[in-house]
Amino acid sequence: MVLNTREKILEAFFELAMENPQKSHFSLAEIAQKAGISRQAIYKRHFNGNYEILDYIHKELDAEFQLIFQGYDKKVYPDPFVFFAEVVIPILYTHRRQISCLFKTAADPYWRDFLRNTYGQWIEQHITIDYQKLNIPKEKASQVLVGGILIFIEIWITQPEPTPPEQFSETFLNLIHFPLTDYVRFKQASSNDKLIVTNSLEDKKRSETELILKILSSQSHSTALPSLKNE
Repeated sequence: MVLNTREKILEAFFELAMENPQKSHFSLAEIAQKAGISRQAIYKRHFNGNYEILDYIHKELDAEFQLIFQGYDKKVYPDPFVFFAEVVIPILYTHRRQISCLFKTAADPYWRDFLRNTYGQWIEQHITIDYQKLNIPKEKASQVLVGGILIFIEIWITQPEPTPPEQFSETFLNLIHFPLTDYVRFKQASSNDKLIVTNSLEDKKRSETELILKILSSQSHSTALPSLKNE
């Protein structure tokens, strides 16, 4: 497939990001060289700098997902998480290369903030969090929920070969709808307790869920997401 100039620029940006995962800025000269075009071709007709490339990526992804979210029908999907699993996750999978790159590299320092601010609003519109059970402010409870969901997505999408969306959707809903204590048990192997996954998980999902549990337990030392109630 022949790429147009803008596609070449974006492809070069993502290639540079993957080749230099610790680098947070690329000059137009670097991008032009990678894309095989002149620097003037970038700033005269497309982008004036690295920040405009990132802004374009955000807007392009956001435009697609906003259309999806606007089409959310509570009568069809009373549970917003089921809608997310069956409709949103497959779309995320189609953009897995770009999304994985933004998670795994420093190319976009504002990527996670962009996701939290943009999609956290949709979650808050359709889900009521029983924050009193957590004994923390309402906005903090929302951050816990949104942050947990983003961790699930990040772990899945950044794998070398992400599980197909129809399989990961099941894992996602299991992790959302059931406390993590349903999937773990404590083993007194040493002076420190260790979490291990029980045999209740299917083999095809085990490695993915083990990784999720490991990160969640190390970051929050919690075994359940906030109690939730659909509005």
